[in-house]
Amino acid sequence: MTGFADASAPDIDDHGFTKTTNGPARGPTVGVIAGRTIRVRVVRDRLSKEAKLFPVAVNPAVAKVEFPEDGTPLSPDDNGTRHGDCVYIHGVSHGGDAAETVVQLHFGAKDGPIIAELAVRVYKLISINVQAHVVDLFDDNPRNDWPAGPKLTSKRVEQGFALVNQIYAQAGIHFALAKELMHETVHHCERRGRLTIQGLTPDDDVETQTVMSQNPVPDKLNAYLVNIIASSGVAAAVGVGGFGQSRDKARKFAPDPSRTPLPFPGGQVGLVAALQNEDKDWVTIGSFAHLAAHEIAHMLTLEHYNKRDTPFEQEDIWADRCLMHVHASWESLEAPPLLGQKRSSASRQVGYGQFSPGMISPGQLLMSKLRPKLETSFEITTLRKAAAAKTFAPLLP
Repeated sequence: MTGFADASAPDIDDHGFTKTTNGPARGPTVGVIAGRTIRVRVVRDRLSKEAKLFPVAVNPAVAKVEFPEDGTPLSPDDNGTRHGDCVYIHGVSHGGDAAETVVQLHFGAKDGPIIAELAVRVYKLISINVQAHVVDLFDDNPRNDWPAGPKLTSKRVEQGFALVNQIYAQAGIHFALAKELMHETVHHCERRGRLTIQGLTPDDDVETQTVMSQNPVPDKLNAYLVNIIASSGVAAAVGVGGFGQSRDKARKFAPDPSRTPLPFPGGQVGLVAALQNEDKDWVTIGSFAHLAAHEIAHMLTLEHYNKRDTPFEQEDIWADRCLMHVHASWESLEAPPLLGQKRSSASRQVGYGQFSPGMISPGQLLMSKLRPKLETSFEITTLRKAAAAKTFAPLLP
């Protein structure tokens, strides 16, 4: 897998060659939305190009092999728009919320010996409505000329969420963005134009909770877009670049109107993401989408990979493939291995490539296999249950 997440070619979960939770496959698992087609590339490890490999779906009523045609072996060469050595799989039935079957790879003939298996999970599409808010932040210095908020168009936000949807297609989840942006204003901030994240819990982070309390739309995922996110205190030590919070966590923190200069509105549900960095340069639309997708997962109750937070994060290539690694930002090729930049060496091994000059990307895998020794596996099932429970919806008075 190289490049940004692709809905038509999702990353596969191959954590351990054990049976999947809901089926007999010994090998990786991939997800597809019912009614859509994906492709999965076969890597010929010590197999010649002349070896005849036949993909066969065990239960075509759940998912079928669309290409190559039945009884035809894979070809290493491209065929029109079809990529060489790729199996094209069409999701037929979701069987309620999800159904699973197996695609087997047979050697020599369609009924020859099985040399590989792939579990295919077919998902019923879940759609979540999104309202984006553009937020202007003002401090108490009337002569501060820093831009108070991002100058955004609906089109740019749409581009960002189109990429978020590329990531979440592997989980059968789609985000439907409202056409009109809402505009919000917050006064008495620490710095004009910058959201200052002051702590790692809501009651230590008044500015963020105040931003997320601005006119949330009921039953929608509310995304608040600011110019820049800075961090201070404890948050500065871990390099917080965004924030997402579910109803379960938000409701634990009661309002405190006695605080000044901003009263604490209580824990809020929402997503906060920045569109620029400290040098006033626009972040790439891809890096925004990656961060937004990570924070949305928190709203849908996911935790960081294996529940490891800084400074105890895992740095192996398995962890780095996942969207929920604690370091959600992209890293510079020249960056020293400082706190908050520990992903560089592992990212290079994974090989997801660069999405802006000199910047490498982590992976965007959402795990679907249940691994007993990995506390946060089975992520897609968790996401879908949370979406059905609307853990993204705001807590309204």
